[in-house]
Amino acid sequence: MTLLRVDVGTGACHVEQVDRRRFLAVEELLAVPSLPVWHADQPVVFVAGFSGRRALALDRFSLVARSPSTGGIGESRVEGPFGPALADLGRTAVSITGRAPRPSYLLLGPGSARVLDAADLWGADTTETTDRLLERHGLGAHVAAIGPAGENLVRFASVVADYSHPAARMGLGAMLGAKLLKAVVVTGGSPAEFADPAAVARITGDYQAGISANPLTLSQKADPGFGAWPASGLDGYLGVRNHSTSGVNLAGFTPEAYQARLSRSSGGCPGCPQDCLKSFDGHTLHQEAVAAFAGNLAIEDLDTVLELNAWCHRLGVDPVSLAGVLAFRCELAQEALLTGPRFGDADALTALASKIIQGDDVLAMGVARASRLLGFEPFAMHSKGIELPAFDPRGCQGLGLAYAVHPLGPRYDAVEHDIDFDPVDGFLPGEPMTALTESKVDLVADLMELWSGYDAAGLCLFAAPPTRNLDEDSAASLLAAVTGWPITPAELRSQGRRRLALMRHYNLREGLRPALDTLPRRFFTRPIDSGRHAGAVLDPEVFEAAVTRLSALLGWL
Repeated sequence: MTLLRVDVGTGACHVEQVDRRRFLAVEELLAVPSLPVWHADQPVVFVAGFSGRRALALDRFSLVARSPSTGGIGESRVEGPFGPALADLGRTAVSITGRAPRPSYLLLGPGSARVLDAADLWGADTTETTDRLLERHGLGAHVAAIGPAGENLVRFASVVADYSHPAARMGLGAMLGAKLLKAVVVTGGSPAEFADPAAVARITGDYQAGISANPLTLSQKADPGFGAWPASGLDGYLGVRNHSTSGVNLAGFTPEAYQARLSRSSGGCPGCPQDCLKSFDGHTLHQEAVAAFAGNLAIEDLDTVLELNAWCHRLGVDPVSLAGVLAFRCELAQEALLTGPRFGDADALTALASKIIQGDDVLAMGVARASRLLGFEPFAMHSKGIELPAFDPRGCQGLGLAYAVHPLGPRYDAVEHDIDFDPVDGFLPGEPMTALTESKVDLVADLMELWSGYDAAGLCLFAAPPTRNLDEDSAASLLAAVTGWPITPAELRSQGRRRLALMRHYNLREGLRPALDTLPRRFFTRPIDSGRHAGAVLDPEVFEAAVTRLSALLGWL
């Protein structure tokens, strides 16, 4: 397959052959000298999966660039139809450099790449931008666009593909904004045939047959889907009100309430039988948005939470980081340190969010930078500059360890959540959620390596082991059946380990030292205050030893 390089400043294009089985976008970043974040020569790389086909667990693409939030490696993985459309052009990846002389968009077609004027689109939200580009290039085109947040260089701006499939975390929308690139449009192309269609059908059928027997995959498949949260039993699992407490009220977030707003139940990822992604009121609901708005901001009305989810899609901003900066400001108001919105006050929070999107508030810089400028760093819940997901590291101590050590910072899908292994709440053998033993550290290392291999191949983690049904042998067999390459589980793991090592190397080059592999002090000093995990807290010595052990297991020491 091919790598397309495009300089949007000059319009120059160059195509080269790459070995997709070994290609990693982080190497594109390492090939460029260390430069300021907004420098025109910083690459932004769109990467299709190994196959990019419309099949089980393969409807994904990755967006990779230097993160304006951390200053280190940034990557966001996106489900939906855009990735397969990119692969239909025969592209492994598109590496974008330069800065356009005026607002522009990149049009990719079979054998062509053109930088076109987007002055009339600048300032539009992602929905309007997508509508107008589809009018221009046909309903069969696919569009990945930034909204006002990306244009205004908000450090947690997203890129939104096909209306509501966001590359949400790490601020990569701002990297396109810095290039004055409003959108990437893919049109034309033709899907490649599977190397072994019968094997693809067999593996897909086996997976589909096992969905109903697995409580996690069934919860993803059945309405209202995995983006919809249950109404109780989450104390100590979700961090609430800027992780200052654990009690959460989700009484209004019932399956029936979601069901009344369900607008799409299947087909979010063409060809995949899992159908994780559901849409509510026309917008895809991913797994973190409800936890961010209902948990971290204590907004107890489902309609408001769904409206905020849609608002984030339209404006092009990450809901997790947006909730993180707003929760920081709410806690300052709660403690009478600054005036500002209160937890649960949706109108005031939305008003402040609108200012942030326009770049008119210090919070647009992210919670780490804003807290330093304001002088309230103890209230900033972040790791490496990335706002924490709403899953509490004290109640999910293996996940919390991954937050601190993973080169991409605190991503909620760095490893499987501790709750799934918990003797009380889980359904796999394992240790309590609040344990951080050597054996749990070993499990975290194993899962980081395994899931990194799936990420490198473009395989969806929402079908991945240990809790889902696409085990390592099946995954390798599926990729081999699709591509015709003799792929093995060992190759996937090796690529995953190499990817993590190169990401770590990039971070070290850009100044992200091992001392940053930690979490806010709050998690070591303030225990969980309610539920069956009440009293749980991170032990500093145990956590430091776990960081060292995990780093050694990953080959970094």
